[in-house]
Amino acid sequence: MTVAVSIADYCFERTRTIGQMNVALGLIKALASRPEIERLVILKNSTIPAPVKKENIEYLDCDIAIKGKIARIYWDQVGLYQKVKKLGVQWLLLPKGFASFILKPPVKLAAYIHDAVPDYYQTHYPDNFSQLELFYFNTAMKASFKNSSLLFTNSEFVVSEINRLCKKWSVQVSIPVVCLGIGFDRPETIAKTKNGRIFALISKWRHKRSELLIEYLKRWQTAQRSQNGIDFVGDLPDGLQFPQMDGWKHYTRLPEPEYRTMFNRASTLIYFSEYEGFGMPPVEAAICGVCPLYSNIPALKEVMLGCGFSFDNYDFDDFSKKLNLSLQISIDQIMSWGEILLKFHNWESKARILIDSLKNKPR
Repeated sequence: MTVAVSIADYCFERTRTIGQMNVALGLIKALASRPEIERLVILKNSTIPAPVKKENIEYLDCDIAIKGKIARIYWDQVGLYQKVKKLGVQWLLLPKGFASFILKPPVKLAAYIHDAVPDYYQTHYPDNFSQLELFYFNTAMKASFKNSSLLFTNSEFVVSEINRLCKKWSVQVSIPVVCLGIGFDRPETIAKTKNGRIFALISKWRHKRSELLIEYLKRWQTAQRSQNGIDFVGDLPDGLQFPQMDGWKHYTRLPEPEYRTMFNRASTLIYFSEYEGFGMPPVEAAICGVCPLYSNIPALKEVMLGCGFSFDNYDFDDFSKKLNLSLQISIDQIMSWGEILLKFHNWESKARILIDSLKNKPR
C-alpha cells in the first residue's frame, strides 16, 4: 500500500490548533508502524522536523503552503493535488479534513474530520469569525464529504455531526465513515509529587468560554481562600483581562519542553469548553498523572470513559465542588484512570483500524 499524507499547512508558530497538529503527527507514526505500508510520502514544510525516519518514508518540503493566505489557498485547492498526482500513490490522507472544492482528487482520498467548528460558529457566533473563512471551510468540508473515498472521525459525536451536516446541506454521503479516534503514548515518567497548582487552558476561541472560566476561578479562590496557584496557558479573547489575584500566572504559548514540565507537575487540569469533537487535554492529563476537570459536553463525556471529574458549564457550585475533589484525589486513582484511557486511546489500536479501513474500503 502506498500513501501520501499532507501536513504542509501546519506551522507550530501560527497554527490555531496545536492539538490537531499533534494528531496529524500521531497518524503519520501510526501509519509508519504498519508493515502494510510499502511507501509513505509526507508532504510537509521546512518548519516541521521529520516525525519518524524509516526506509519506506519520503519527506517532501512544500513551503508554499505557509507563505501567506493566498499561497495557502492555492496549495489547498490546486497545488496539493498537482503534487500528489505526480507521486504515483494509491491514497492521500488529509489530517485536517478539508478537501479542494475546485479539483477532484487524483487518487483515493481519506479525510479526517475533527469537528464542525465552522458550522458551529456560523450558527452560534456569526460575528466572531470571518464570514469568508466560514464559507471557505464549510465548502471545503462539503468537498470532503462528496469526493472522499473514506472519512475518518475522532469520536462518535463527530460521526453524528457529519450526519447532521449532510442533512443540513442536502449532501448524500455513500462512503464509509469510520470512528478512528486518537491515540496517546504512555509517558516515560509520571511526576507523582505534584506542586498543588492548577493548569488552566484558555483560548481566543469563543466556544472555550475563557471569560467564564476566569470568573469561576476568581470566585472559587475568593470563597475557598485557596493558596493553590493557577497557571493559565493560551491567548485571552479580545477585551478580556485578568483580575489581580494572588498566585495567577499567564503564558500565551510555551515551548513544548516547558509546557510538558508545567503540565506534568500540576495537580489539576481544567478544560472548559462548550463544543469539542474530541478534547485531547483531559485524556492526556489522566495519562500523565494529572487530575482532569472538564466540561460535561457530549464529546468529552464520550472520550473520557467516566474518568476524571466533569462539571456543568453554567453551575458555579458544581464547578467549585468538582475542583475541590480534583485537588484531593489520590495519584493512584488518577493513574488508574490513565490506564483505562490508554487501553482505549492508543496509536497501536488506531493504526490497525486505519490500515484495515484503507485496505477494505476502496471506492
